Amino acid sequence: ILDLAKVRMLDFYYDVIARIGGSLISFDTDAFTFHVDPDLSIATALPPSLRELYFDDPSDPQGGGRKKQGTPGLFHLESNGIAARAVGAKMICVTDGYSATKVSCKGVKRSALPDNPYPMYAAMCEGKQFTVEFPSTRVDKDTGNLVATKMRRTMKTT
Repeated sequence: ILDLAKVRMLDFYYDVIARIGGSLISFDTDAFTFHVDPDLSIATALPPSLRELYFDDPSDPQGGGRKKQGTPGLFHLESNGIAARAVGAKMICVTDGYSATKVSCKGVKRSALPDNPYPMYAAMCEGKQFTVEFPSTRVDKDTGNLVATKMRRTMKTT
């Protein structure tokens, strides 16, 4: 199934993103991050047949938020902004210039990051690393009970 999903995403990239002059920022098994001209209207730049083939809401392909139909294989805009920094797999931050509109931080609780982690992600792209700490739990191997602990993770470009 993952191989089929990847093929679908590649088709989307070449049929839609490359056609409208977009550039790929990051690619994962279930998500893309790409740049397109902010003045571009996908609804007018693509023929209706392509919008129907690829978008969850073909009449408003740039409408953000929840999926309209939830049909597997159809794409929707999850967030948008003016800049993005991808520092590794499932480690991306998108900003609208004032706050983060999308934050993925694999292995790190979002609450361990600042309200707007974009400057941190930008610094990681420049080679800086950050250590974050957050509350967690683990199972005590002797008693089987949950024990409160703190997790420490080093965030850096991978």
